[in-house]
Amino acid sequence: MSYYDYYMSEHMEMSIGDDLMPNVPLKNSGFKTTEEFIFEPDDEEAKEYERKVQSLREKDFSEGIDIFKNFQYLDIDLLNQEESGWNYFERPNMLQHLDLMASIQNIGVFSPLIVNKKDDGKYYIICGQSRVNALKDLFKNTRNERFKYAPCFIIEGKIDEYYVRSLIIDSNLTYRSIHRETLLKAIFERAELLKRTKKFKNELNVAQTIADEFGLSKGTINNYLTMKKLCPEAMTLVSKKKLNMDSAKKLAKFKQEDQVYILEHTTLENLNQGFKAKVLAKDIDPEKPIQKQIDNKIEILNRMVPNTTTVKVEIAKDRLEKFLNLIINFKKEELAGFSKLSDRKYIKKTINVAVNENHMKHYISNGLIDRTLVNRACSNDYYTIMNYKTSIR
Repeated sequence: MSYYDYYMSEHMEMSIGDDLMPNVPLKNSGFKTTEEFIFEPDDEEAKEYERKVQSLREKDFSEGIDIFKNFQYLDIDLLNQEESGWNYFERPNMLQHLDLMASIQNIGVFSPLIVNKKDDGKYYIICGQSRVNALKDLFKNTRNERFKYAPCFIIEGKIDEYYVRSLIIDSNLTYRSIHRETLLKAIFERAELLKRTKKFKNELNVAQTIADEFGLSKGTINNYLTMKKLCPEAMTLVSKKKLNMDSAKKLAKFKQEDQVYILEHTTLENLNQGFKAKVLAKDIDPEKPIQKQIDNKIEILNRMVPNTTTVKVEIAKDRLEKFLNLIINFKKEELAGFSKLSDRKYIKKTINVAVNENHMKHYISNGLIDRTLVNRACSNDYYTIMNYKTSIR
């Protein structure tokens, strides 16, 4: 199957193993949640299974796994996609896939894959599915044998689930851009993995550990982790990319029972509008009935419109000076009735002007406009605008 077919094909999201993220449906939400199949052995079987899991986990995390011990070039047809569903990171889009193909064609695969040879003798990809897809398309198109084999670090036998999931998160952080929602899920899962395996390591500062791994500040990680204050229903919506992060942060300011009430009594469309979510969470009096205050705010959400908007204007260079003077005249007209220092902020709330500074440098250096004109057209200062005399050529 070509990468195009793989990328465009509809597929079912599936995850095997421990659920590290909430999966709680919101009533009448209109989206499908994961159907869980739970294997329940008898007490003795359960104890034995848990003992083996904990034993393997302790061994893998305390002793580590020598990933680099066994290196081989493997036929790409022997490499199977891991079906656990643990790798939820976005696939490369078509342009990124073509760029990866071009890179491999020019310099080869310089970062080997990590694969697991299981007891059935089959090889499953832990890290490197995108590289395998690129190699398969290159071989299909060129029939060149150099694309038939992939460099692989091979881990043989059974590996603890948490260890594999940690490898997947770590490897995806090192080489690809990640959408914020996916980054959030990775942070939450990594935090949960650290907590669940903590007894096999020295005491950890989870936020600092994640910050070091993800290349972010500890403060940023702590801000993300505060979103764990969300109710399970809201967390499920975030993980499924139904609720954006900015609105989720505002929702997290409420108690969990009030979060559920909001989710059940308004629409995701309203919540995902930042200016509406901001109003919903603003000026809530904890001394008064919260849900009554929420009801009053929800009533006006559908009638709300943004206070400001952005209008993009493209101007020919020989009309630029005239246009900037028109902007100044507009600002002067808006400020005509003002004189007090306390009224300076009015223009900033009314009109903000930004220009392409790179273009301005060329226009100024070639004498088409002067810097003073540009600065004053972009100014929010009351006196600068009111004292400026326009001179349209």
